[in-house]
Amino acid sequence: MRHVIKVPDMSCRHCQMKISEALRGLAGIRSLVVDLEKKEVRLDSEWSRDQVLEKIREIGYHPE
Repeated sequence: MRHVIKVPDMSCRHCQMKISEALRGLAGIRSLVVDLEKKEVRLDSEWSRDQVLEKIREIGYHPE
């Protein structure tokens, strides 16, 4: 599934790295782009949107 998820509270490269590392650690992620300027995550994965949102919330962010 392809997802585009807004993460408005991603504000710096540390945030970008933290989100990227958390999602890259999941099995079934085929592609991942964490765009700091657009404050969004674009990915193609086996995970549902809700599962990806939950993973981002687990590390302290508030995705939309």
